[in-house]
Amino acid sequence: MNRRHFLRVSAGSALAVSVRSLLTGLPAAFLLTGQTRAQEAGRKFVMLAQSGAGEAVNGFGPGSFDSPDFSHPAPDESDATRDIAGRTFSAADLSATTDFLGGNSPVRIARCFEALGAMQDNMAFFHHRTNFGIHPQMQSAQAIGGAMRGADGRGQEQLASALAQENAVALGSVIDRPIVLSGSVSFENTPLTRYEPTVLKELVLSSVSTAVPSDMFGAARDKMLDRVYTNVRDNGTPNQRRFLDDYVLSQAQAVDVAERLVAEVDEIVDDGLTSQMKMATIIGKLQLAPVAVVGYRVSGDNHVPNGLEVETSLTLDMMASYREFYDFALSNGFWDQMLYATLSVFGRKMNVSNNGRGHNGSLSTGLLFGGQLQRAVVGGINPDNPRGESLPINSTTGGTVNPDVSDGDSFACYAKSVMMASGVPQDRLDARVPDVPAVQLA
Repeated sequence: MNRRHFLRVSAGSALAVSVRSLLTGLPAAFLLTGQTRAQEAGRKFVMLAQSGAGEAVNGFGPGSFDSPDFSHPAPDESDATRDIAGRTFSAADLSATTDFLGGNSPVRIARCFEALGAMQDNMAFFHHRTNFGIHPQMQSAQAIGGAMRGADGRGQEQLASALAQENAVALGSVIDRPIVLSGSVSFENTPLTRYEPTVLKELVLSSVSTAVPSDMFGAARDKMLDRVYTNVRDNGTPNQRRFLDDYVLSQAQAVDVAERLVAEVDEIVDDGLTSQMKMATIIGKLQLAPVAVVGYRVSGDNHVPNGLEVETSLTLDMMASYREFYDFALSNGFWDQMLYATLSVFGRKMNVSNNGRGHNGSLSTGLLFGGQLQRAVVGGINPDNPRGESLPINSTTGGTVNPDVSDGDSFACYAKSVMMASGVPQDRLDARVPDVPAVQLA
């Protein structure tokens, strides 16, 4: 048996446990060991969106309209349009603005964000610098330039791996490591296999058909429970028997859950960004893994002559994907249980030359979503530097007045803040990223 086949079989087994958990209402830990683990309040499934291309979120987010030296696509820069939630968006919506935060000095962002509707109420921007300048440094960026420590506070770890290690048990996940839907990630410094959404779709449907034939959801649920009851009756404790009686789903509920799961997975038709986010939502709902890694694109590597035209098309595509993902997560009741955060090797220059937006290790902008978040902007952009550079951060306010986080430490601060927003407690945050404070986002 080759390694890939072995891993696919292993993933299928884990999915089967997740499906059984959904159908019976019993936690995966109970089905596997007979023991129960209460989920810890505040812990969130994390969808980590990575890009080694270097994305220009800083080019159309907060602060990007505060200097005449900062460039945006002209209304006639591209003829690309996207119909999102009953409204047509175009290049004009990347150069026009909408208020993100009110007050005496409103914070403006590109008007294309209006495509997200109420999703904006749970959206945050975090300005930081990665200090990287070339694409092959993405692996170092994943480890936050070495600032993310291993579980024992030594060595280094990738952000995705650290998030999984800290939250797997608290979330009750079936497996303890990230599921990679796009790109490459290491767990405890060992590369993980990537599973495209269509591959996982096949595995989910296989797990459902193996565990519960589609025309026998109720009967299959009863059969599974018979096996569990027999084991608990013969070997279990009174508390285990009481737990089983209290939490098991009814047959009607099991049928409804299974049918909805099959319908949801059936919506995955390709391996694109929308499908990645939908599949990640399903992974979180199944409690299959604590982290899913997806991709994102708002500019890509647009250091080309028609860079802003490329940026227009990709940004509008991303807004459409975000809106579809948001609607999907809401309809599945999962919006409040998850955190979405981006990780890029670097940002893009705020000014544009004949070759588009160049690499900018001095300014990257993390984009975060999640039901627990409020509208927020952390850090700022120096309007006096045409290239754009991040400013030091006040970790208490998130602003730039009286900062205690240097611009050089802002990337570590961002990673630690993402971990805090996912529910990692303070002592573990300090072990992972010592000597740099986090900013409260949730």
